[in-house]
Amino acid sequence: MKTCVGAVVFSFILALAGNASAQTLYRTVADGNWTDNTIWEQSIDGGATWNPAASSPTSADGAITVRSPNTVNILNTPLTIDETTVEFGAALENAVADPATFQVANGAGDDLIIFGEFRVSENPPGSTGTIRVKTNGRIEVRSNAVGGNGSYASNPRFFYETNAEFFWNPFPIAAFVSSGATYFPNAAETDIPIFRSGISTTVGAGATTVINGILEVDAGRTLTWSNGGIKTFRNGIRGDGDVTQNSNSGQFLVSGDTAVIGGTGVINLNATSAAPALLISNTASLNLLSNKTINTATAEAVQVDGTLNAQANVLSGTAGFTLASGGTLITANTGGVKSSIALTGTKTFNAAARYVFNGAATQNAGLTTTPVITNARYLEIDNAAGVTLDASVTATDSLALNRGVLTTTPSFTAGLGSSTEGTLIATDTGWINGTFVRFKEAAATTLLFPVGTAANRRPLIMDFTAAPTAGTIAVSNTDGAGSVPLTPPVDDAGFILTNRSEQFWSMASLITGGTYNLSLNPDGQSGITELATLRVIRSPDGGVTFDPPGTHTAATVFGADTLANRNGIVGLYNNQFYLAGSSTTDNPLPVSLLAFTASATTSPGGMRPSLQWTTASETDNAGFMLYRNGNLIASYQTVASLTGSGTRTSERTYNYIDTALPEGTYRYELRSQDYSGQVHAYFNGQTEITLTVPLQNQLRQNYPNPFNPATVIGYQLSMNSEVSLKVYDVLGREVASLVGARQAAGNYTASFNASKFSSGMYFYRLSVRSAGANFTATKQMMFLK
Repeated sequence: MKTCVGAVVFSFILALAGNASAQTLYRTVADGNWTDNTIWEQSIDGGATWNPAASSPTSADGAITVRSPNTVNILNTPLTIDETTVEFGAALENAVADPATFQVANGAGDDLIIFGEFRVSENPPGSTGTIRVKTNGRIEVRSNAVGGNGSYASNPRFFYETNAEFFWNPFPIAAFVSSGATYFPNAAETDIPIFRSGISTTVGAGATTVINGILEVDAGRTLTWSNGGIKTFRNGIRGDGDVTQNSNSGQFLVSGDTAVIGGTGVINLNATSAAPALLISNTASLNLLSNKTINTATAEAVQVDGTLNAQANVLSGTAGFTLASGGTLITANTGGVKSSIALTGTKTFNAAARYVFNGAATQNAGLTTTPVITNARYLEIDNAAGVTLDASVTATDSLALNRGVLTTTPSFTAGLGSSTEGTLIATDTGWINGTFVRFKEAAATTLLFPVGTAANRRPLIMDFTAAPTAGTIAVSNTDGAGSVPLTPPVDDAGFILTNRSEQFWSMASLITGGTYNLSLNPDGQSGITELATLRVIRSPDGGVTFDPPGTHTAATVFGADTLANRNGIVGLYNNQFYLAGSSTTDNPLPVSLLAFTASATTSPGGMRPSLQWTTASETDNAGFMLYRNGNLIASYQTVASLTGSGTRTSERTYNYIDTALPEGTYRYELRSQDYSGQVHAYFNGQTEITLTVPLQNQLRQNYPNPFNPATVIGYQLSMNSEVSLKVYDVLGREVASLVGARQAAGNYTASFNASKFSSGMYFYRLSVRSAGANFTATKQMMFLK
């Protein structure tokens, strides 16, 4: 009977084996020597009952367990063991010099399983038994007197799982075997054991050294490598100790697809014949777990052929750096590439490299490193907070706008394609705020320009029906609040256009010829009531004169976009395109609606949606109507606050609080009615809100912080409660009481104005008393005048 688990499942194991009656189970009850029967108890009924052992266990017995917190010593008495498990927190110590004296029998399955520690001072046990070190288990070498204890990790009979550790910690200090040695030879790519050094020593040979796991060096220690063989650390280097490469050392190589570099220890690259000194191979994907220093006494460099995920961390020091062709740099650092790769040595960024920006806060791309990055094979934006370019850059092969706004600023552009149109991956949540330059082949293809503003995605689509000459086309969108009169009106095949949008799309190119159909997404444009007749016009002179190129086509839906269309435009590439409508027919644009939003407020009766909208201007506006889930809930005819302003040219904000509602999702629509009785719907006149009861009490961080002079504090209640929210100075004196009342479950905000107080640190405390439990939380905020 064989097994690879501990004593807790003895009876189950024996039942499966079908020979429980022939097996005696053993487990420890105390520390001591293996051959001392008093440290053992035994069971002859599959673990149902246990009694003091009459003898110590051997391989002839059933499952043997060294239990936590016991430590068992193996001395120079002949011993063969099998089916042995060392629990986490327990230890087995081997001090036997002769492998023939201490042996692990080779039965079915694993023969020695280490969840805890196996401490060794002599040779590994003899025979061919399988020894498995489980996750968080450890084999520690405490002495290398016999010179061969490195085989505890290089012997193919030893199997190490992920985070299993081989700890090289001999006294007196000794080097482990490195010439032609492969440590963790059985570790698959998915197994990541740890080779840990607890001493300072020098190792290395002319032949290669391979560690199929992570090299880790303890704080205050230095592991120095010498001689010309390549040193492979498949899954990377970490730890708070230093790793040093002598001038005659071979290359450091990281090749694993789940590799790491981290810890406070310094990596010193000094090899003069290895180029590069540290290579992240094209099979490697390496995560920078923390800020890391890599120094060099020469000009040796780090080279990334695979993937380096710097996360939000910084690679610093005096070493050089090369991002090779096909190499990928992923950065979540707010300073982008420049901040992630802060090495002061010579840097090279290959034009065929790949870059991914995936931070949680707004990122500067950091392209103005030395040298400035102007080309990339692949560029990906995956940051909901957005990325801003600090230099113009062209993605020659692919641009992926997965999430967030890529802002180019007026001085810079984002480009795609240099001799081909490239591959664009665009989503509903990713676009370019600024100028986007795309290469156009001399072919009848379709180009998407996902441009917009910081708040609105307004893509432009050019569908070529006849090929132009090859070249680049630059497109951008300029925001505008509403609409203005067309003077004089524009005649579009008998349809008189009297109003145009203030927003517009700019197009610039040196290509000629070709015919294309143009589509624009009017996201955020106010005053649109009839999409089917919404027109597209152009201005060739910066908004002075206007005309309708090609022919009008009714609006269409393309994915998540509703598009205004113009077909059959011939050879016009240097223009501004606007939206247009008629004040006497379908698109009067009577109200220029800037925003329509919903938020939740809480009242004693429950949660109430609060609606707010702002108009830039109004023309003959009698008032507004509000619909919830398609049903009219309020009208200016019955609610005075919904009465319109008639004709008005300045902004005005309206508010309406709905009745208390149960949990759920509600969709609201805003419409207006003019003095003639015509009702108007709006392209941006819909909003949605989900009401939920918080599951727990919570005090949120104030915003803004620091503040001057006012800030808002948010909190949530999981049930009806007595609530106190107070502000204190640094001496603990109460300076303001913001809330002192009984409140229903829900989300709340409170304002604090510190104009009468001195600059400095303040604390705010929320105290909640309810039938369920009491809750108190305190946070700090900074007032800066």
